[in-house]
Amino acid sequence: MKYFNYVIGWLFCILFFLSSSTYASHIVGGEMTYNCLGNNQYEILLTIFRDCENGNPAAYFDQPAYVGIYNATTGAYLRTEALLLPNDDTLDLAQSNPCYNIPSNVCIHTTTYRRQITLPNNSNGYHLVYQRCCRNNVITNIIDPGQTGATYDVVISGDALASCNSSPRFREWPPFYICQGTSINYDNSAFDPDGDSIVYELCNPYDGATTLDPRPNPPAGPPFSSVNWRFPYGLNNMLGGADPFRIDPVTGMLAGTPPSLGIFVVGICAKEYRNGVLIGITKRDFQYEVVACTPLQAQFAVNLSPCNASLSVLHLNTSTSLGVTFDWDFGDNSPSVTGVNPVHTYPDTGTYTVQMIAGVGLSCVDTVVRQVRVHLDGADVSVPPQVACVGDTVLLVANNLLANYNNIVTYNWSPNSALLSGQGTDSVYVIANNNINLSLTATNDNGCIDVENTNVQLEIVEALFDSVTFDCNTTLDIPFNNQSTSVTNSYFWDFDGTGTSTNAFPVNTFPDTGRYEVTLVAGYGALCQDTFTREIYIPLDGASILSTSPTQACKGDTLILSVTNELADYNNIGGYTWVPNSPILSGQGTDSIQIVADVNTVFTVNVENENGCVDTVVLPLQVLQMNAVFDSVELVCNKSLEIPFTNSSVDLTLNFLWDFGGTGTSTDVSPTYTFPDTGTYTVSLIGGIGTSCPDTFRQVIDVRLDGAEIVASDTQLVCRGDTVLLTALNTLSLYNTMIDYSWSPITNIITGQGTDSVNVLANADLDFQVIGLNDAGCRDTAFAHVNVTTISPALAIVALPDSIFVGQTSQLYATNFLEYSYDWTPDTTLSAYDIHDPIAKPRQTKTYYLRVTNQYCTHNDSVTVYIKPPICANPVVFVPSAFSPDGDGHNDVLMVNGNNINEMTMAIYNRWGQKVFETNDQNLGWDGTYLGRELPPDVYGYYMQCKCDEGGTLFLKGNITLLK
Repeated sequence: MKYFNYVIGWLFCILFFLSSSTYASHIVGGEMTYNCLGNNQYEILLTIFRDCENGNPAAYFDQPAYVGIYNATTGAYLRTEALLLPNDDTLDLAQSNPCYNIPSNVCIHTTTYRRQITLPNNSNGYHLVYQRCCRNNVITNIIDPGQTGATYDVVISGDALASCNSSPRFREWPPFYICQGTSINYDNSAFDPDGDSIVYELCNPYDGATTLDPRPNPPAGPPFSSVNWRFPYGLNNMLGGADPFRIDPVTGMLAGTPPSLGIFVVGICAKEYRNGVLIGITKRDFQYEVVACTPLQAQFAVNLSPCNASLSVLHLNTSTSLGVTFDWDFGDNSPSVTGVNPVHTYPDTGTYTVQMIAGVGLSCVDTVVRQVRVHLDGADVSVPPQVACVGDTVLLVANNLLANYNNIVTYNWSPNSALLSGQGTDSVYVIANNNINLSLTATNDNGCIDVENTNVQLEIVEALFDSVTFDCNTTLDIPFNNQSTSVTNSYFWDFDGTGTSTNAFPVNTFPDTGRYEVTLVAGYGALCQDTFTREIYIPLDGASILSTSPTQACKGDTLILSVTNELADYNNIGGYTWVPNSPILSGQGTDSIQIVADVNTVFTVNVENENGCVDTVVLPLQVLQMNAVFDSVELVCNKSLEIPFTNSSVDLTLNFLWDFGGTGTSTDVSPTYTFPDTGTYTVSLIGGIGTSCPDTFRQVIDVRLDGAEIVASDTQLVCRGDTVLLTALNTLSLYNTMIDYSWSPITNIITGQGTDSVNVLANADLDFQVIGLNDAGCRDTAFAHVNVTTISPALAIVALPDSIFVGQTSQLYATNFLEYSYDWTPDTTLSAYDIHDPIAKPRQTKTYYLRVTNQYCTHNDSVTVYIKPPICANPVVFVPSAFSPDGDGHNDVLMVNGNNINEMTMAIYNRWGQKVFETNDQNLGWDGTYLGRELPPDVYGYYMQCKCDEGGTLFLKGNITLLK
């Protein structure tokens, strides 16, 4: 029993650890939206934020995130979609108020899950839900935050499905931290891809999931409970204080002043209206961290050392915030700069008035002015390094780079042992027997010291080339092997007046044998040079023979093979040995032999001269025996003037020339020749062209075209049920006559069997065969394919919406297929008549007819757009809640919208009650100016009264936001 209790205790500890790891606090905020992609396809976007500073490190993003799908009307569970985790990112937490220095110990991770899912149209709609426990456990304004989960959901209503609606999207995520006691002024507005109206309000964040099931699969369905607010916080005062947190319902601007430090969760809802009807709500909740902020204060420092030696000065920015824009004026008439820590080069020494402005363009701009004294009291010398030859006396000179500002009073060179003279002065001499490294310590009249290192580098040059030796030499072209050492790799050779060269490894052609003095200069044209001279002796004591014999002979010929001594002026050949000996009739041992050509033979001649040097020459002899002949040509049921010839001569490695009865020639071994027409031709073949023993063969051939050759109609694509004409063509009709055509399958042939043309019924894809017989008894077969098609995909038409007011538009949709052509009628009230999705704007109920054709088939359909009775009320008549006169061509002018307005008047006032615009003309809108001056972004009030065509009247008042 004790053992059992022990095991149970350990299991409890393990489960507790695992569960606490799973539900560890981390949720900061999130939202869920959707995009309609068409064809019942929707992209779901789930954005989640987690705290990587205060949250539990074990609580990472879900992989995958489970999104439950419920029936939006009945609440019935339908299925779960698993959204895979993409890459996460750490947010760049830009300051919400750059006028304050905000603490940097805030870390937020974010990720957006995306998944494309199928949602068939239905009138009930869908409710998508994601739940996760738990929230950040340091939240101030809710009870037990570490045990409180979150629900992020979105409803896609039946109307939204029918119109392929996409939900609004908030433009940006609000700043995660704000300043205590500082007013919030943040644009939390959203945009709607479909152009629907949006109304904003604060809403309660949802609770969701539990510590026992922190990652439910599936998530629980609606309804959902709200978080439990901690007193005195609540929906109407989420941050506390006398200036409560709020949102403008029209513009989405957040306002309020947070009085206390802490972390606060808030909820925002964007309600989507179309034609005055609520069709969806996009909800987000997020955290504000209220922190103590330091106001912006401009300050900088310049720290020049007493021995400063540069006019380039670092200006170290020590302002309380470095995340704003700075402007620097250095007081020397140079252009201002905007860097954070600029390095500026002053024109000269002196005292300059330097001004730094911090927070340029902000309301909290701050300026600091300081006197900066720039001096050059330091020491700065340079000693250019030198290059020298071995043994040179070298002068090294120190230059005072600040001679206009101070004087060098002592020079100390080291090591002193390397100096020839000049110690204590600005100039010293050294002897360059090796590479020398020197250091100069210079002290000026201000007691400042500079240490400069320099050196003397030797340029080592040594000229040398190998001796030239000869053994049985047979050429006057002599190569030279350069072994010099030279930094510049520049050389000059003199070959005893017989030639010169600047190559590193030259080859010189001497005029004759004898003794020559060759000179090499290494480092030619450079600072350091070296010269080397060597005498060489060039003999021609080798053996060298050359063949003067023919390489081809006809079988049975008697001929002479011989060689010549190329160096007869310099030495004599002692004997000649020819191999093989058996074909030789006479001359063995001499420079010439006599033979009878019988078979291909390779002769070798070996010689030795009076100096004991040897040489060998190879003489290949090709013995030719030609018997030209080609195969007889028999043509039966021939269908081509292109005739192949087969060469059956004895030796196919030789050259050949064909003559095709004077109509053309060829040098191919076995050519294929195209004759100009039928007829009798004498074809000749000459073999062994270019040799001394060619041979000729002739043959008479009869070229005729008595074969059958037919082609059938090209493949056809027709509509099912059409009658198609198939035709067979005799391509050799000039040479023979077709006497019969047999078509199959016969069940689809309507007329024409036995002739070259048949009518067939196209009720399915079919292959037809035709066999033709000509008057020479030759047959040929051809095929024709008939491809049957229909209108596919099937044509469908819809009008969205199908009921509109006069002046509104309806989007017509027809099946969209690239190969279709469209023709809508009547087209006078359509945006286009030849596209699949024109926009209709009828003045009365109208039926539109569509004729669709592809390359082969046609289909018709129609759709009706109904005109609703006009009303003088919103949404038919309305004033937009915002506009942006920024010149981008979009929403630049505020207009009164309504297609049934007969007369109207509208006035617009600023926040002080001053009238800035008035009009009685619906076509005259406000461009955001007053008395020719652009007004700043703000909220303006308006009054509008109108009379409609049907006699009704409407009075509207409200706010308009001017955006920039």
